[in-house]
Amino acid sequence: MESGPDEVELDETDRRIIRELMKDGRASMTTVAERAHMSRARAYVAWNGYSAQR
Repeated sequence: MESGPDEVELDETDRRIIRELMKDGRASMTTVAERAHMSRARAYVAWNGYSAQR
C-alpha cells in the first residue's frame, strides 16, 4: 500500500509515543519516553522524524 500525500508511515516507536500522548497530551517528552520504555533521545528523534513528515 502506497502512502498518499497526507499519509505518514508510522512504526511501532511512533505508535507508542502517540499512544502515550493520547493518554496525556501535556506530558513532557521525558515522561512519554519513560512510559513508552525508550530513551528520551530516541523519543525526540522519533517525534522529530514524525513531525518533519507532516
